[in-house]
Amino acid sequence: MKREARKLAIELRRAGKSYSEIIDELAREGVNVSKGSLNNWLSKITLSDEQKALIFTKIASKKVNE
Repeated sequence: MKREARKLAIELRRAGKSYSEIIDELAREGVNVSKGSLNNWLSKITLSDEQKALIFTKIASKKVNE
């Protein structure tokens, strides 16, 4: 189960999802993962400038709406 969750987390990150979005998606799949675990799984994933900008924009937008 964790192996599948890790694979999904990697796919979601490469799709430009933030850690919070990945945690939410995994929770919908019935898997609870901490941000620390995600960091371990995803620390070697290199994001393009476009992916980084997408994540930054989502985070900034979320902070404005709080």
